[in-house]
Amino acid sequence: MTNRNDSLTELGTIKIHRDSIASIAAIASTEIEGVKCIGKNFRSGLWELVGKKDYSAIRVEFDKNGEVCLEIPLVVKYNFSIPDVATKVQENVRNSLEKMTNIIIKDIGINVQAIEKG
Repeated sequence: MTNRNDSLTELGTIKIHRDSIASIAAIASTEIEGVKCIGKNFRSGLWELVGKKDYSAIRVEFDKNGEVCLEIPLVVKYNFSIPDVATKVQENVRNSLEKMTNIIIKDIGINVQAIEKG
């Protein structure tokens, strides 16, 4: 049985892991002017200490229909409009994920964790 985030081809099934979706969302988020970085949780902070990238702060959930819900923590640069930056992040993440994975995005929540100069 395949989920909607799985693709069945002539050669077999293609599955896209949550971490891959989180990576795409992180890269698309940081492409937006006004985003300083992706926020952190405890796990991602530990990985950063040892020099590894970890996007576990981005929550990726699949609903019963296989649609994806994301929660993205952001640190926004000082002097940028938070609603404008958040909307642009949502649009860029949705476009990037749909283009790269063909999955259906149900919701992209933005959680602004901090404002920093920079």
